[in-house]
Amino acid sequence: MLNADVGDATKLRIKSLFNMLFKYALTHDIVGKDYAAVMFANGNPVKRDNKSDKVPFTVDEIHLLWESKGTVPFVDMVLIEIYSGWRPQELAILKAADIDLEAGTMKGGLKTAAGKNRICPYPLINKTVNRKPFTRSHYSAV
Repeated sequence: MLNADVGDATKLRIKSLFNMLFKYALTHDIVGKDYAAVMFANGNPVKRDNKSDKVPFTVDEIHLLWESKGTVPFVDMVLIEIYSGWRPQELAILKAADIDLEAGTMKGGLKTAAGKNRICPYPLINKTVNRKPFTRSHYSAV
């Protein structure tokens, strides 16, 4: 499993499953030892040494995105993600009430304590966000 070509979350779920199975097996006297506890004694199944480097957008690519706005679907979302640093899911669950067009800010974020409910100043929001009323739900249709 250490060399399995699956994501870190999958490895953690597999390890968790092994832990639960052996805990059950020990409780019901099916096995005499919890092998899941020593399964990765030679290394953590999650830590990877070969993390891929992130490649940021170039200035030319960002200019191309701005030029494509309105003709290419979801370019506005990519631009907001570039300037805000938010993940796609963070932007997708953004509520209309968390967008202040007058102040040019958005409030949201997930995952880390520093990222939750942070206010992101975004002076270009008026150019990027579709100003139509949010009619489908209280979530934005950004």
